[in-house]
Amino acid sequence: MIGLFRPKRLGKVFSYSNQYIETSFFLFLIPLKSYFIDLNTKETIEIPLNKTSLKNYYTPLALVAAGILFFVGMIGLGPTFSEKDGNSYLAYLPAIGSGLIILSGLVLSFKIGKSGQKEIKKRTIFQSTLDINALPEWLSVTTANEILQKNKTRLPENWKKKIVDEKLTSDDFFLYYTILSYETRVNAIKENSDLLNRLEQKLK
Repeated sequence: MIGLFRPKRLGKVFSYSNQYIETSFFLFLIPLKSYFIDLNTKETIEIPLNKTSLKNYYTPLALVAAGILFFVGMIGLGPTFSEKDGNSYLAYLPAIGSGLIILSGLVLSFKIGKSGQKEIKKRTIFQSTLDINALPEWLSVTTANEILQKNKTRLPENWKKKIVDEKLTSDDFFLYYTILSYETRVNAIKENSDLLNRLEQKLK
């Protein structure tokens, strides 16, 4: 009984390289917190409630509930249909209809929050630079800034000028792109956004 009231982590999304997002729910319904989980380092980082994780959990849950309600509702109307021999095929409608609704919910649970190629490319770069592959926008500004300050000392003083002059090696690009992504999350000024867009053009 005690386990029922213990928050459960559900709504797993953006799984890549043993790192992903989950949300803890109270009584399987009330969202409490979202987390970025890194199984490689056994680290769990609290992040703002993630909309995709919530959608991944609630959408299939709603469709399963809708399927059950459809079945119950159609069974309730069953006697009306059974009076007409010509409509005897409707006896299968509750099971077929509810089955299709529930199946669509299960399919969506695998599709919502699946990482795309562009996202994976970015996360591969972040992981090679920082070990953690979270996109900065998933994190709180405070957490993103902690990661930024810890790694910004790896850059030369003229690093932004090197981006403008396009004098970057492959290693430079990975490091600069990662740091700039986090700096733009912390301080989304036009200069940072423009420089980040310049680097992102090279990812296409």
